[in-house]
Amino acid sequence: MELPQAFKERMKQQLGAAYADFLATYEKERVCGLRYNPLKIKKENGIYANGSCTFGYRKDQKDRHKLLIDEEEADIVRRIFQMTLDGMSSHRIAQIFNAEGVKT
Repeated sequence: MELPQAFKERMKQQLGAAYADFLATYEKERVCGLRYNPLKIKKENGIYANGSCTFGYRKDQKDRHKLLIDEEEADIVRRIFQMTLDGMSSHRIAQIFNAEGVKT
């Protein structure tokens, strides 16, 4: 069975448009990936580049791109993990820490 010529032409146009769209998307992603991104480069090289630290860490005073463990806060983090492993809900953990006046 031979397909009608009009159908063949319409399919060529649709496939051509889809292919052109694919190429444009590919090229955009390729070009954008080549742009200079200093934050990405720092992170890839293991350099801390955020403004504030996650609870349990502090910035090294000698090197602001290096994190050190804050032992006092790390004890709290360890306790949170242990309480979670013991089956406590985050709400219950928060209640306990609030009652104790623990900074989280």
